[in-house]
Amino acid sequence: MNTGPDKQMTDETPACMSGSWFDTPLGQSIQETEKKRISRILPDLFGYHILQINSHATMELLLDSSRIQHKMVFVQQELNGPGKNPDVICKCNALPVIPESIDVIVLPHVIEFSSNPHQILREIERVLIGEGHLIIIGF
Repeated sequence: MNTGPDKQMTDETPACMSGSWFDTPLGQSIQETEKKRISRILPDLFGYHILQINSHATMELLLDSSRIQHKMVFVQQELNGPGKNPDVICKCNALPVIPESIDVIVLPHVIEFSSNPHQILREIERVLIGEGHLIIIGF
């Protein structure tokens, strides 16, 4: 698939997510709805570390309602344009996190567009604590 000379896609980045779709009015509306829904879930989850893994640098940060103090945001790939200052830019199938160290992971719009979703889930299982929680947001 040709994405043009100024756009670079990886195996993990879908064409619809490689641009600024989440910055469109529809994308913003969906993110706002997702933020409202997740704000009902996160206050009930406890632990020491919470991680949000985004597929796009401009996606909404969803961790504000969590009581967990140590919040981290990883972005799968840095794209051209303004981002929301992720803590780490990495691949979802090789997280730079020690095993069994994360209490809650929020995964918005990563699994459904991945070419290898099972590897991402295996990696998440590796870094979650035994009684950890995974929140998957998707279409």
